[in-house]
Amino acid sequence: MACYQSVQNASRFCVCFSKSGRILRQPTRKLVDCKCVQHQHEVNKTRLIGTVVPQCEEDGTYSRKQCHLETGYCWCTDAQGLNRTTPVRGEELNCA
Repeated sequence: MACYQSVQNASRFCVCFSKSGRILRQPTRKLVDCKCVQHQHEVNKTRLIGTVVPQCEEDGTYSRKQCHLETGYCWCTDAQGLNRTTPVRGEELNCA
């Protein structure tokens, strides 16, 4: 992650990069972390059958609710993407 200070209005913009230096997320004021965005990029690059593609928030952190699109199972995670609940399918899951 790289952050830049705008001279005109003193705003701080951050951007996420891949390991090879490719921009993964355009510059934004909301970005606080790139781990999820980088994880998502790595998974999409290989895209093996059965792999979970992490869902990321606008600020770059992991979404609280993660779902495996092929199986329909969902679970709650923390902002670092660590699993906090047992995966469930077909039930309403409140990860607030």
